[in-house]
Amino acid sequence: SNDAALYNVSKPLQRVIQTLQFHLKTDKPSKLLAHIDAEHASLVNDYIEIFTQLFNGNVVDNQKMFDNLYDFVMTSLGKVELANSAPLKRFCDRDSNKKLPGNNTAKFYSNLLDSIYVFFMHSYDLGYKIRGQALNKSAQLNSITEVDAEMVKLKQHLAAQRKKLAAAIPNFAATTNENKNDDADEQKQNYDHFEGFSYGTRYNYWLRGNGQLCTNKKYDNLKTELLNNAIHTFGVDAVNAMICKASVFLKCDEVKKIKANRAHQQDWFISENEQMSSSHVLVLICCADHRTAFDAYQ
Repeated sequence: SNDAALYNVSKPLQRVIQTLQFHLKTDKPSKLLAHIDAEHASLVNDYIEIFTQLFNGNVVDNQKMFDNLYDFVMTSLGKVELANSAPLKRFCDRDSNKKLPGNNTAKFYSNLLDSIYVFFMHSYDLGYKIRGQALNKSAQLNSITEVDAEMVKLKQHLAAQRKKLAAAIPNFAATTNENKNDDADEQKQNYDHFEGFSYGTRYNYWLRGNGQLCTNKKYDNLKTELLNNAIHTFGVDAVNAMICKASVFLKCDEVKKIKANRAHQQDWFISENEQMSSSHVLVLICCADHRTAFDAYQ
């Protein structure tokens, strides 16, 4: 049952809630970092455990679980109005990280806790989640007409939520408009250096010979490539922040469990049981956190 599942993660959930409570009381990431180092070094592992243990069913079951989780967290943190939610305001501010004081590790944990808080407390407000009753009904729809009608209701619901957010969070409307322009911005990316290549040609970046086209790497390391490539470059601060984030995730138990199989020992020279490197995690963070870059690199 959902109650049993919540009970199984009660200890990591309570630790996360306690750290969230501390986070809400301080506006200095350095103090937050000191608290985490002293009291909750397992924060990232705890959050991953909560997420993987609770949300491993189908869509409807996951929604029911989230409804219960929301009610549980609400009793500890208390309901907050949109306009008074500092974590939500930072979450919707694309320049929030630049405004935060402290080093990259302190900023990482501050941003992480903002994201956790928004997921727990504002998923309904943002339209990420809808109370389970509505979802349960839509999951049982049989005809296309019923589905279309339900989609219209869903869009109306999301539109109403966006209006509330725009009124309460000044940066929300600006962020939304910027996201709408992402596809248009991609048209401005520099692909001139691809003019000599043709679609359908495959390049072998690992092996020489055997009649395959091989190319030497252009950059010594991933950081240099992110800073200097001709498609989509990052600033030094952004790259350093991603490297810091990668270093934190590399220490997580779940990431340590990810190991290579034997499929590419002969061609890419990736040994069986080889663990993920910082570059692997950095690429994933780049793609997950920076949609414009991800689209440009494809």
